Amino acid sequence: MLDTLRKRTGGWTARILIAILVISFAVWGIPGILDQPGGRPVAVIGETEISALQFQEAYQREVQSVSQQLGRGITPTEAVNFNLPNVVLGRLALTATLDDHATALGLGLTDEGVGRAILADPNFQTGSGQFNTAGFNSFLRQNNLSEGAYIRTRREQELRTQIVAAVADRLGLPAAYDQLLHSYDNEARTIRYVTLTPDTVEAAPEPTEEELTAYFEENAANWSAAETRSLAVTELNPAVFADPSTVTEEEAEAAYQARIATFSTAETRRVRQVVFPTRARADEVAALLAAGQTFDQLVEAGEIAPADLGVVDRNDLRDPAVAEAAFALAEGETSAVFDGRAGATIVNVSAINAPVVTPFEEVRDDLVQTLAEEHAVTEVNDLHPQIEDALAGGATVTAIAEQFGLPLTIIPSVDASGNDIDGNPVTVPGGQQLVNGAFASDVGLSNPPIQQTRWSFVWYDVTEVSPPHQRPLDEVRDAVVAAWQQDSVATRLAILAGDMLVRVRAGATFEEAADALGLAVTVETAEGLTRGGTVPESLSSAAVQTAFTGPEGYVDTAAAPDGESAIVLQVVAVSLPEGEPDAALAGDVATEFSDDMFRAYAQAVQNEMNVTINPAALEAAIGL
Repeated sequence: MLDTLRKRTGGWTARILIAILVISFAVWGIPGILDQPGGRPVAVIGETEISALQFQEAYQREVQSVSQQLGRGITPTEAVNFNLPNVVLGRLALTATLDDHATALGLGLTDEGVGRAILADPNFQTGSGQFNTAGFNSFLRQNNLSEGAYIRTRREQELRTQIVAAVADRLGLPAAYDQLLHSYDNEARTIRYVTLTPDTVEAAPEPTEEELTAYFEENAANWSAAETRSLAVTELNPAVFADPSTVTEEEAEAAYQARIATFSTAETRRVRQVVFPTRARADEVAALLAAGQTFDQLVEAGEIAPADLGVVDRNDLRDPAVAEAAFALAEGETSAVFDGRAGATIVNVSAINAPVVTPFEEVRDDLVQTLAEEHAVTEVNDLHPQIEDALAGGATVTAIAEQFGLPLTIIPSVDASGNDIDGNPVTVPGGQQLVNGAFASDVGLSNPPIQQTRWSFVWYDVTEVSPPHQRPLDEVRDAVVAAWQQDSVATRLAILAGDMLVRVRAGATFEEAADALGLAVTVETAEGLTRGGTVPESLSSAAVQTAFTGPEGYVDTAAAPDGESAIVLQVVAVSLPEGEPDAALAGDVATEFSDDMFRAYAQAVQNEMNVTINPAALEAAIGL
């Protein structure tokens, strides 16, 4: 267990030390106040310290962000596996680098300059462009900042911005570069090609024992066994104790009525909406409708251009006025003009889908099971602390399952990816989260439960650890024979594709080459291929890339989409694009160039600094 911990902590700490020199481009935001107390600093960049408190605050924000994305909290070990320490420390290191560099350069900013930057910040402005004092004060309260602390932080940010702007702002690229990139991205090619499948060559024979043994020894690593663990797993959840026979018919019917919304699909309508620039224009259209013209006739005549809101229920419509008008109409009707959030509005309903209620008979069995599980929640709540007490007293998971009447699942062998020794997925209660926990544990250790829902818990013991080992030939004979035969076919197929390539390169057509080799093949043509375009189903990305390797007339081979067949192709036409380069693409490239310039500059600055990492302080801040 200690060896495992040493490997984990040593691994990511070493990666952080390296990653600090390969920093990410992340300048913006409020990094915190660098001179806050917090014990020993986790890092020192030049003369600037990254305090433990500053790192912890930034790290917790990152952990919370990832947890929200996953829909669950993540453990400290998971956070390390997700590389979050690198991400956070990289950002803080870049900020510290720029702060230290600004000091070295003697950069400064007057109080008036900082004030102008804050007043011009759109985050602190009203809709009319005035400074929003109340909004600014609210921002300070939410971030637990004093006005002086924020001004000091803002001053540091503005100084960093000066460096970024001086290094990378408004860097342009030559027009010739844009044109070259335009040609590269939009060049189109036409190819002719044939696909040689494994059926093209004879099936592979059975290998001799000598051939098989030699092949196995040459490729033994392909059949090595990863470390596996044997597990004893038990579950506590309402389904374990649920007894559908305890639910009466009357109770089920009453629950059905109380939960009828669960078994119902709301009414939906196809809604089109027109928002008018002025009320006068809305009244003109209303007059046309009142005179007998239909909504669709006005669309065809170009009088209105409705927005199709799609098939929606009432809750999908954010504007209450639109929802009220749309769901008051009959199918095919158009509303009168009303005041919506966006202005004078009319809506049309072209289709109505009535609400659908699933009958009781169709949901009875599932509903009864649900009610039975709800009845069992009390028993789960009673047993949970008893089980935890028993485990704390040294009971094994197997003994717990027997004592409390819980299901016991024995997992004979599972690797860190959740597969058995043959690479087949293993069904594990608690899923990959439990597997991860098992590989961070060891035989004889007590493990925290995996809580899947509010009333669902999974406990496990690691009962055996099998280290990585080389599997003998007799154990994997069938797999080795199949691999030898597949490689044999692939080798002969590659030779055949090479023979065809040589003939076509010598001037033969695909048809002539196929006849000479005694092959019946279909010659296909693919037009308009581009480097970044859609790949036809009959081609592979590798084949398209190969098509751009040489000039017109170029012949080569590539792997087919199935990974087993071979493609022989010839470039028969090359078409360069016309027109000017796309302005948006040129802008994106210029931005990437500016970013690269800044990264190179920042790394060069940091390489000249004394960078010190405190692994112990970092581990403590992370919470390992």
